[in-house]
Amino acid sequence: MPTDIAVIGLACRFPDAPDPAAFWANILARRASFREVPEERWPQSRLTATMRKDRGIDCLPYGAFIDGIELFAGPHFGMAPRRVDAMDPQQRLMLEVVREALQDAGLERRPFDRRRTATFVGACVSEYSAVSTLAWRLRQLEVGQFGDELEVDASLRIAKRVKGIRSYTLPGVLVSMCATLVAQTFDLGGPAFTMDAACASSLSAVVQACTHLRGLPPRRGDAPVAIAGGVYLQLVPDCMVGFTQVGAIGNAQCRPFDANACGFLMGEGVGAVVLKRLEDAVADGDPVYAVVRGAAWNSDGKGDNPSQPSAAGQREVIEMGLEHAAIDPSTIGYVECHGTATALGDSIELQALSESIGAVARPRLGAVKANIGHALGAAGIAGFMRACLAVHHGVLPPQTGFEQWHPDLARFTPLFELSTDATPWQGFRRAAVSSFGFGGANSFVLIDQASSDGPSPFERARAVAWSDASVP
Repeated sequence: MPTDIAVIGLACRFPDAPDPAAFWANILARRASFREVPEERWPQSRLTATMRKDRGIDCLPYGAFIDGIELFAGPHFGMAPRRVDAMDPQQRLMLEVVREALQDAGLERRPFDRRRTATFVGACVSEYSAVSTLAWRLRQLEVGQFGDELEVDASLRIAKRVKGIRSYTLPGVLVSMCATLVAQTFDLGGPAFTMDAACASSLSAVVQACTHLRGLPPRRGDAPVAIAGGVYLQLVPDCMVGFTQVGAIGNAQCRPFDANACGFLMGEGVGAVVLKRLEDAVADGDPVYAVVRGAAWNSDGKGDNPSQPSAAGQREVIEMGLEHAAIDPSTIGYVECHGTATALGDSIELQALSESIGAVARPRLGAVKANIGHALGAAGIAGFMRACLAVHHGVLPPQTGFEQWHPDLARFTPLFELSTDATPWQGFRRAAVSSFGFGGANSFVLIDQASSDGPSPFERARAVAWSDASVP
């Protein structure tokens, strides 16, 4: 039997949700956080008009965004303003959310084995890098490196408004620093690295964190923990344009599995969880949201193109996870899907689930992309947190934007349940989480409810604080 892993702390920033309580309340309220692109990110309407005229590209001006990403208390982390100014906001948000997750776990002022504590962060792009190096790209254009020379004065006028490369720019834009900066700031001596598995990055970080804890020798003194998380911010329109070109972007809403599904919208977010071996968590009296029973990852292998998923690969990772956890698939009551709301993606995902879980379990399905869009490197941690909160609160969450099954998915309707109502979760609570990435990276996690022996003091305090975020 694998070593069970306890989820003892959560923190996040998602669109319209500055913390897990707001995130859960939005899920129960079926809130979709999509809006037009804020002007401070980029002038979407003017860019779209230019792209439509010059290249025939037509991007809808909708997405899901976090407010206040420019805010950061650098001195609180002992960082000079010059360094903060050069840092990718993804790094800054990761630091803040990890601190909050440690606080939520009760570990900010309590001892734990920092020298064996690991940090794994899912992140697949630093769009801030494009902003930070813009002045140099303009100079290259000016001298004709990429074709015809630009008019010199115009180029220099633009370049002067953009801060160039400085001493802190390189560490400020490297995605590797999303993890290592956390380890430096909180003095963590275990492995610390950023994982890039495209859209599966942050759930892969959870899998790796569980693997790390399971491989450690028995505790001597304070128990080690592992931090897993993910982050993505939309600072330039590149990903939105790219996904539009492959036909994956939908209209003003994201509706996984629904008859009106036509693709996802871009989202963003950052989330972190604090993990500890269950036996250590119980011995230390830690709060426990949920227990990771099994975790697996794999790759599709050879495929027709980098963006096309494989039902065989997805089925294989699910079966690996079930075998790893040694559980009966008929006991799974909820599956948090990758749920891209694309015809091909949803069909392949349900095909894999039907061949491994659906035929015996008929679980409730859900997909958080309907609430916050596709958060790329943070997509997996958002789904994982939603499943943990569902297990913790004993509620099967409603599916935002769902009205009726897509005709192409009608064959799966006897095997799965979809509902727009929040439902009390009767009986033992067990959930699965899937995440799939460009290039064929797949991750799968199985989680159970915590012990029913009674809440710890931390959980009793949390229940009071979260009393407003319960089932309607």
